[in-house]
Amino acid sequence: MNVSITSAPQDLQRRIFIVGCGRSGTTLLQCLVAAHSKIISFPESKMLQYLVPHHEPRRLALGLSARQFQPQVTAFFNEIGYPDLAQGWSTWPLPIAWQFKRFIKALDEIAQRNQKTIWLEKSPRHLHYLDYIERYVPRFKIIHLVRNGADVIASLYDAARKHPKKWGRDHDTVEKCLHRWRTDVAITRQALGRPNHILVRYEDLVADPEAQMHQLCTFLEISFEAAMLEDYRVAAQPLTQNRYEHCEPAVTEKIQNANSTKFYTLFTPEEQHYITDQLQDIDLEQLSA
Repeated sequence: MNVSITSAPQDLQRRIFIVGCGRSGTTLLQCLVAAHSKIISFPESKMLQYLVPHHEPRRLALGLSARQFQPQVTAFFNEIGYPDLAQGWSTWPLPIAWQFKRFIKALDEIAQRNQKTIWLEKSPRHLHYLDYIERYVPRFKIIHLVRNGADVIASLYDAARKHPKKWGRDHDTVEKCLHRWRTDVAITRQALGRPNHILVRYEDLVADPEAQMHQLCTFLEISFEAAMLEDYRVAAQPLTQNRYEHCEPAVTEKIQNANSTKFYTLFTPEEQHYITDQLQDIDLEQLSA
């Protein structure tokens, strides 16, 4: 039982992953990149989160897929309109590597059916699975998006209050939100020295999206297209289907620094001081230098 993707299909140039802390604007970035004529993208899959059995120690030790993987991968391909690719995923525990490679080949198949040479997958928490991507995915490119800590913490905390079922368990306190952002930035810091990784700052993206798209196109080895700035809201529609209630407003409105004042309206002066104090040791300018 072997799934080999040691090379990309003949017409497939590369596979792109966008990662970063949640509520950092990854959906906006995804829509901008996905508006390119060579690229196809998908709603957030979270597939590695479902595949790696963190809560099943025996399976994890043996390198076997999690129990939740089969129903989740089946639901994903049905949701995005490829029921044939949803078939045949075994309920038996199979090697993580084998399952992940099969998932990647399915995305390759979707790209080929749509006559695209690049596909883009955006799941922010795949930041925590970079070793799987680097080990098992040929011709990959990974884009890290980082946003100002105070704004992300405010957005995470606000999302937990508004959508407790989706966000509440991990983000219902300021401390949890702080930990999430600090941990994710630390992972990005460690990864940026490796090949095929690039950093995009959210504040730079909304301030000058054209310059950032030019830079990304160079990294992705494709030509810049004006449609990336003109049609990103059109690209957003299939990517955020049934998910608008959880998306940043900037995905469907004019590009701007979404919710940049939320930190000051959501938290008391004492809470603002505490958060600022906890963030002062992290220099994002140094990260992007």
